[in-house]
Amino acid sequence: MRPGTRGHLLVGSAYAGLVLRAPLVGLAQAVATYRANWRARCHPLPLHPAIAAQERVLVIAPHPDDEILATGGLLQRAAAAGARTSVVYLTSGDGFAFAAYSELRGIAGLGRASRLLGVARQREARAALSELGIAPECAHFFGFPDGSLRDIWLSGWDPARPIRSPYTRATHVPYEDARTAGEPHGAPALLGALEAVLRAERPTRIYVPHPLDDHPDHWTAYCYTVAALREAEWALPRPAVYGYLVHRGDWPIPQGGWERLSLAPPAHLIDQPWEALPLTPDERAIKRRALIRHRSQWRCMGRFLRSFLRTNELFVPLSPAPAADASLGLAAGAAPGVFRLRHPRSDAPLRASVPAADLLELAIRREGERLEGVLRLAAPVSRGVTYHVAIHPLRPCEPPLHVTWRLGAWDVPQPTALTPIDERSLELQLRAAALDESRPLLVTTWTQLGPTSIDRITVELAPVRARAAVESPPPSRAAGAD
Repeated sequence: MRPGTRGHLLVGSAYAGLVLRAPLVGLAQAVATYRANWRARCHPLPLHPAIAAQERVLVIAPHPDDEILATGGLLQRAAAAGARTSVVYLTSGDGFAFAAYSELRGIAGLGRASRLLGVARQREARAALSELGIAPECAHFFGFPDGSLRDIWLSGWDPARPIRSPYTRATHVPYEDARTAGEPHGAPALLGALEAVLRAERPTRIYVPHPLDDHPDHWTAYCYTVAALREAEWALPRPAVYGYLVHRGDWPIPQGGWERLSLAPPAHLIDQPWEALPLTPDERAIKRRALIRHRSQWRCMGRFLRSFLRTNELFVPLSPAPAADASLGLAAGAAPGVFRLRHPRSDAPLRASVPAADLLELAIRREGERLEGVLRLAAPVSRGVTYHVAIHPLRPCEPPLHVTWRLGAWDVPQPTALTPIDERSLELQLRAAALDESRPLLVTTWTQLGPTSIDRITVELAPVRARAAVESPPPSRAAGAD
């Protein structure tokens, strides 16, 4: 048997097992999740704080239409209050081939059709904002590739090797009126542009996708925002950061035009401190008109879009995870600098079908330049599943330390021999100057079976100790920044 053949057979057999059992396990879990989400509608929520005239509101939207789906009522409320309001669109939504061909019949070639779709969606976004009473100049289009924000976040850190969009075929931002026109598709360019907007707008409130949103462009939008905020925080007032959710399994339920129903969080996230923003009938009518302005999406996926035309909107305050006060099963006496994040079990049919890839908890201990981590799973560790950990040091943001557990071992040497805590846990040890405990970190861990991503945890870890007060701020990536 050739080297590596056994590993491919393990992954192949595990993938075949998923295909065989997924229909039964997945259907049962889908029904259970739907029922739980329906019951969650009865859970009372506190009200989202009112917006004052002196505030400055910034919404980060991965694609045109996300700003209306999640914050259409809030943007109206902010504009009516006299608050300065602006929206950043990280992509122009050019990665939807079906919409590109259905909207632009007769256009030859996916690349050209996708670029024209991006231009059309920018026009739609401006028209939608005008329905809310927001001027076109308050929209900041970055034009990075739709569907590739995750690839840029994990591997697009070399400006000489930009990420190529599979849709527009471009390696640089192709939109002439974009804020980043001509910039390479890379993390440094995106972070620099976002930091520049933060410095210019000086927001008091930021609304950003929730880190547990299923869509890769959405959860990485959270990562970019946190990284840019930490980069610019030396020159900014500390804003309140709120998360919004768009993609999470079959949520929201029921889907379609149930405009008299309220919107409730997914049942498995109900323990988070969600807040509700009730909308008046007039606000709901205006939000509907604004959403219809996204004509290319309304025609292709109107049922899903109508699912957000409800009597309220939902937001949750976001902040870095603080250090816990127990060792959490790590090394003895590990209380200082320990972080712990629990994750819902079997919260989607695919995760219920592959419990060895269902993440239940991430525990991390930081001390000096050393990091120890433990992943806890719903079932014993499987050699057919691949486990990833990517750690981005922040302030300044740097390329990730990306390690992978595959076929029984991590792909980086471990400083000491690791004794498994139990058959449902994986332990990791790293040491690097970039992991110094005085720096915040963005940690993403995810599981994969073959080409299919199963589960993921993304969390920002606060520094264990503050840097010296006399330390000077880091140089800015933002062009023209003070």
